[in-house]
Amino acid sequence: AKKIPQSIKLLRELFNRPDKMNTKACEESVKSFGLSVIQEFVLRKTEYKTAKKKASSKSEEEYFDVLDVLANFGSEATMSRRMVLEYFQQRKLVSDSFINFHLTEWEDKDLFDIVDKFGYLRQSLADEFYRRNNYTKATELNLKLRNYHDAKKAAEDALSTQELAKKNATKMRGLWLNEKNKDRYKEKDTNIDPESRLYLFIQLWQRPVHTSTCQDNSIAAYCVSYFGSSTVQNAVLASYMVNHKLDKEDPVDILHNFGGPLSNISKLDVFRGLLHLTTANNEAVQCYAKAHNEFWSQHLEKMSNEDIHALLGLKVHPTGIERVLIERVKICLGKKSIKEAIFLSNIAFEFAGFKKILNPLINVWKKESFDVSTELPPDCKLWLLIQLCSDPISTSSSSELGPQCVSCLGSNIVELVVQQEVPQDKVEDALRAFGLRKKKQAPIKGQKK
Repeated sequence: AKKIPQSIKLLRELFNRPDKMNTKACEESVKSFGLSVIQEFVLRKTEYKTAKKKASSKSEEEYFDVLDVLANFGSEATMSRRMVLEYFQQRKLVSDSFINFHLTEWEDKDLFDIVDKFGYLRQSLADEFYRRNNYTKATELNLKLRNYHDAKKAAEDALSTQELAKKNATKMRGLWLNEKNKDRYKEKDTNIDPESRLYLFIQLWQRPVHTSTCQDNSIAAYCVSYFGSSTVQNAVLASYMVNHKLDKEDPVDILHNFGGPLSNISKLDVFRGLLHLTTANNEAVQCYAKAHNEFWSQHLEKMSNEDIHALLGLKVHPTGIERVLIERVKICLGKKSIKEAIFLSNIAFEFAGFKKILNPLINVWKKESFDVSTELPPDCKLWLLIQLCSDPISTSSSSELGPQCVSCLGSNIVELVVQQEVPQDKVEDALRAFGLRKKKQAPIKGQKK
C-alpha cells in the first residue's frame, strides 16, 4: 500500500477534529495551508466538546471554546469574539454555546447586535441585559419570549425612579402600547398588578384626563411623584397627538390638574412640547396652533424666532406678525447679527403677507451703514431682493442678475417690485427686460410704424 502523504493526513485531522491536533501538527498545518485555511476549517464547527469524567456517574461532555482551538495554531491564527460571531452570522450558523460561554464578556454593542442584527433570541440574553441594568431591552426580549413575569419585573425597574422613568418612558410606552395607545397584549396574559408602577404608567398614557382627576387628584400626585413632571407632560401631549379629534379638553388644563410644576404650564409650553414630540406638519400640532391663534397674537413678544417660524410653517398667521418680524430684524441689524437678520427676513418673505412686509423690510436693510453687497452672500434671496429693489432697471438689464432674480424670487415678486419702484412709463420696458413680457417686434420694411 502506498504511504499517505503527510499533507493529506493533516487535512483529514483538520477536517475531522482540529481540536485534537498536537502542537507539532498544528505548526505544520499553518506552514502547509496558511492561516485563512486553518480558520476556515476550525470554524466549520460552531462548537467543540470534550469528555469529562465524573467519579459517581457517566462521563459528560464539556464545552471547548472555538477561540481556544484557534489559539492552538499560534497567536496569528486567533480571532476576536466579534470576528467569530460575524463569521457564524454570515454563514447562518447558530452557536448558543459560543454566545453563552462569553455572555458576560460581550461589549454592549455586541450584545445588541447579537439580538437586533444577528437575530438571536434567547432567555439568557434577556437575563444578561437585565443584569447590566438595561431594563428596557430586558423587557423587550422577555415580551418577545412571552415571559411576562420577567417582563413586568424589568419594566418596574425601568420606572423605579424619576430619572429612569424620564429616560425610559417613550420606549416603555412603545413596548406595552401601540400607536393608538391601545394595549399590545391581552390583559389575561400579562395580568399587571393594579397597584404597580407599570399599571399606573399605562393608565397615565392611555387615560391622562381620567388619571389627572380621579380620587381627588391623589392618583395624579402619585404620577408626578413616581415618574416626574416631564414624563407626565410627555404622556399628556402624546395622548393629545393620538386623540386630539376626540378629546375636547386642552392639554394645559389636564396638566394643571397634576399640580406641582405642571400648574405653571402655558399654551406656549404645550406648543413647544408638541413640536418636540413630532414634526411641525403633524395634524395634531396644526390643530392646536390654529385653535389658539388669538393667544399667539397676544403673546408674540414672548415667542422666540423658532416659535414664530413654526407657526408660520403651519400656515398660522397671528395678528401683528409682520410688525414683530420687522422690529426683530432692526434689532439684529443693530447688533450686527447678520445671520439672524437674514433668517428672520427669509421667514417674513416666505410665509408672511409679502405685499405688506416687502417695502418696510427692504427699507430696514437699506438704512444700514454696512455694504449689503459684501455682507450678504450673493446666492441669498434677500441679497437679490435688495439689489432688485435698489435699482430694478439696472438689475433688469444685467444678463446675470435679471434671470437670477426671476429664477430665485419668482416672476410675481419681480413684477411686484417693478410696479412699485419703476416710473409708470418704464414699467413695461423693465418687465420685457426681465423676460416677463413679449418683446416688441421690429417693424417690417415698408410698413408704417
